Amino acid sequence: MNYHSAGEFQEIFDSACALVYEAFPKTTQGEYLAMDQRGAAQAYIPHAAHLGRRYAESRRIGSTLKGYVNFFFLFLLKTHSFDRSDTFIKLLRDCSWYLYEVSDYDVCIEMVRAAWSACEDQSSLLYGDLCNIAGAAYYEINKLDECRKNWEIFSKIQESLLPCTAVEVSPA
Repeated sequence: MNYHSAGEFQEIFDSACALVYEAFPKTTQGEYLAMDQRGAAQAYIPHAAHLGRRYAESRRIGSTLKGYVNFFFLFLLKTHSFDRSDTFIKLLRDCSWYLYEVSDYDVCIEMVRAAWSACEDQSSLLYGDLCNIAGAAYYEINKLDECRKNWEIFSKIQESLLPCTAVEVSPA
């Protein structure tokens, strides 16, 4: 029997996302994580993957993030549908980038999909970052049509939102 309300579950989920996001190493301007950051990333990836899986389950989109699931937050009801948050999407973005760096492309793409499902604004830089990561992962597994599609979306978002002199804009 569970005595938590839907609002309490959302607060628990948001707090967990914020805690893991703060602890997870951040990437800046598409740079790789420093070697001394990889241990922290490896330690927190199971927690982030579990949160991504719980969100995906709550939205009924399915997920194959089981390989990284830990016992973290097993008390959450699978039937509760969680609300979106930028912190959650940023956490999944950073985790996806780490998974790309360590060549775990399938799980990387699944995390990107979970983040896409939470990202309401498909013209935001955050959504563009997710497309960039997905494109890179698809490139590595030789799914070049998906790679090109994602990189084109990424490029269009950058061109529309950033000045051409911005550091983030690739010259290609």
